[in-house]
Amino acid sequence: MAKTCPDALNRDGRATANNATTGPAIRLTRAANGRKIGLSEIGGGANFMAKAKPVLEESVRLGAKHQVTIPHRISKALQLRKGDHMLMRLVGRRVELIPANLVPRDQLWFWTPEWQKREREADEDIAAGRLKEFDSVADLLKDLKS
Repeated sequence: MAKTCPDALNRDGRATANNATTGPAIRLTRAANGRKIGLSEIGGGANFMAKAKPVLEESVRLGAKHQVTIPHRISKALQLRKGDHMLMRLVGRRVELIPANLVPRDQLWFWTPEWQKREREADEDIAAGRLKEFDSVADLLKDLKS
């Protein structure tokens, strides 16, 4: 049986954080043992979405030019540094920020799906022992020509 987190809602079911809501009100739901099990939008009916419990969660405010500062505890946990690149993804009505490494243009070929498929095949062949060893380049070339 799910229970509503009483401190997150007032009597008419609206979120009470800072006594202001700007979008659809969110209801936190908890299992009988008190463990958070998901979120649902009030008035949305069947919009129940399972959610893994976050290890670190902090509120941030949208600043000038739509900038968001990543809280120190989170940036420290992710080992982020000034100048690091982040991938921003919109998933439904949720924004995800994912630490990203940019690939130099001359190395993009390696990350194409076709090349990665070939890399996986080569790894499988090596793991299964389907490979040959040669004592010299001449022996290798001789085998390739045969």
